[in-house]
Amino acid sequence: MIKVEDLTKSYGKNQVLKKISFEVRKNEIFGLLGPNGAGKTTTMECMEGLRGFNSGSISIMGLNPDEAAKRKLIGIQLQSSSLPSNITVKESMELFCVWNKVNPRYDLLETFGLKEMGNKQYRAMSTGQKRRLHLALALACEPKIIFLDEPTAGLDVEARVALHQEIRELKEKGATILLASHDMAEVEALCDRVGIIVEGKIKKIGTPNEIILEVRRDTLIKIKPSGKIEAKLLKNVVLKDLKEGYYRFAAADLLEGLSEIVSYLKENNLELLDLIIDKPTLEERFIEIAREDK
Repeated sequence: MIKVEDLTKSYGKNQVLKKISFEVRKNEIFGLLGPNGAGKTTTMECMEGLRGFNSGSISIMGLNPDEAAKRKLIGIQLQSSSLPSNITVKESMELFCVWNKVNPRYDLLETFGLKEMGNKQYRAMSTGQKRRLHLALALACEPKIIFLDEPTAGLDVEARVALHQEIRELKEKGATILLASHDMAEVEALCDRVGIIVEGKIKKIGTPNEIILEVRRDTLIKIKPSGKIEAKLLKNVVLKDLKEGYYRFAAADLLEGLSEIVSYLKENNLELLDLIIDKPTLEERFIEIAREDK
């Protein structure tokens, strides 16, 4: 679907992309995850045909980025895009569709909860409303590939949840989505596969779970029982430490470990006073990867 090979981009003597290579499969959500300044937006802009590059190649459904854009195969929601302050929601959809020679997609305004504010001016819209409008405009040409750069930046929790659901529904309808973000939880929740980019280099590619479990495979179970536990009698967990009445166990299988602990407590007439599950996260793994070259 999309293939990027040895992509290099420099601004003067500053090389911001250093032979980046990755592929995006059909009908997947692929995340570019990295800190601010890592090269995510530059990579996206090269793929969208908005920015030139020094060397390497980009293929989008067998076409170069400019040709893919001309054929309306891609939809773009930019990280920071703006419309004229006095244009209305309805006018922006009409203008965008006339420019792209398609009929106005008023249905998208309804899909993204904007139908009732058709006459609202852009300057009067909230950040969340603007983000939804940008996404509606990006989809007006029914693109097969959608680029989303920090799509939920600046949104409140409710708006983030709603936009996440909309992104999942786009995938269900057959879209291929490339999402750039520095939000670990967002990428872990949405993406089928992730490419971690640090200082212009792709460091890891895989599913969130593959990247998380590459080093640490155990889940930590922290419990506070009403009495003493003979940890050596437990077979499916390993005691890591005991502090202030809390036993911290490592379990290769969370359900098996929890089941054994609960059974032990019942058999020994002990109460479970507190339970904390500490599963490995993408954020932990990302921090490890970012520090590898330092």
